[in-house]
Amino acid sequence: MSDILSIDTKNWDENFLNQVLPKNVVQNILAIDLRQHTTTKDTIFWPHSSKGTLTVKSVYAHLIRDKAIQNGHPPLPPPNPIWKRIWSLDVLPRIRVFVWKCYSGILPVSSKIGRWVTTVDKTCIMCGFPSETDAHTLFRCPFSHAVWFGIHCRVDTNTANVQEWIESWITNTQPSLFSGVQWNQLYALTSWYIWKARCLKCFQQQQQTPAVTIHQIENHFQLRKTNPSELSFNGTPTLAQLDQIQIMIQVPKLTMKCFSSWHVHPHTAIVINVLTDERGKTKGRWACLCAVSSLQQSAAVGVIEAMKWHQHHNLRICNIEMDDSKLMKILKTKWSLPQQATHVALFEHNVELFSYFRKLNCNSLRQDWKTTIQSMAKDYAPSTGDGGAYFSMFDCNMYVPNNASHSFLGS
Repeated sequence: MSDILSIDTKNWDENFLNQVLPKNVVQNILAIDLRQHTTTKDTIFWPHSSKGTLTVKSVYAHLIRDKAIQNGHPPLPPPNPIWKRIWSLDVLPRIRVFVWKCYSGILPVSSKIGRWVTTVDKTCIMCGFPSETDAHTLFRCPFSHAVWFGIHCRVDTNTANVQEWIESWITNTQPSLFSGVQWNQLYALTSWYIWKARCLKCFQQQQQTPAVTIHQIENHFQLRKTNPSELSFNGTPTLAQLDQIQIMIQVPKLTMKCFSSWHVHPHTAIVINVLTDERGKTKGRWACLCAVSSLQQSAAVGVIEAMKWHQHHNLRICNIEMDDSKLMKILKTKWSLPQQATHVALFEHNVELFSYFRKLNCNSLRQDWKTTIQSMAKDYAPSTGDGGAYFSMFDCNMYVPNNASHSFLGS
């Protein structure tokens, strides 16, 4: 640059430019007036960094690159953009570190530790699977499967590894079903809580159900919405804060929507119950696989489980919506139909359950809800009976009203 500048005029050296460049190019260069920039001081610029500043990291990268070229090796590939996505996630710093560990393949699961410590049991502590890998823990274990199902997230259990799975959602910044929460935030937080539940069982021998894990996730986002500063850098919410949030999200009326999908061979059914509030907002889902001989019998299983859930939480008024008109008639007439019906026999074994309720409201399930729950059944569809047993045992994602009483739903 010094050859084409004049020190005296502090502008372009027109004579030199005319000697080496075409006239039209010279005219374009002279149109740039350098005198307006003479008030600023010159600065030193390091060409091997994007910001022009000299850092130890940029010098090291430059030396490594030069050495590789001198030795005849191809240049290093550009940095993986996923790392930047991970560190820019809008979640707690500890969750970002957790996602980084998952993507780096250094999550301390039993199968990895067992390579070096032969006395470590490599089986999954949550379900007893022979090899506890990071992929199994996060999205293949029946426990994590139940949590993902209850939190309304689709997870492909056939994904090859955790790295590919994280890449599938880390760039998804679209709004999730939680108000003000992006999908990548939801996936990161849910994975972290699944890992926390696993560690709780491993180190403190405390079995946490999927329902509890799901409520922790919901409370986390609710607390973030009501008091963001509490979840900025100060850790997880306290028990007192979680209790306050549970009180805030109570609803005065609950309805259980029951749906079943029966298969003639091998006589199995997927039974799904969806819990909603008076605004139609989903508060939880329950699902199980069961062996039945008819569609009516599978529907009866869903109704009985719905009633048991209400009884467990001391709710004396039960609102149920279902797709089976014959079953509705049985409920409204105190099951006084022919005794040879298999679903009637199921009800007869639960007479005390029916007598518990002060009021039992039965209505038809709307078509839009049928379609919605059918899609849930496709999402659930576990490949083994173990997944269904886990759902059935742990109630999946049923809403737990705080301080529920006999009068919780009104008269």
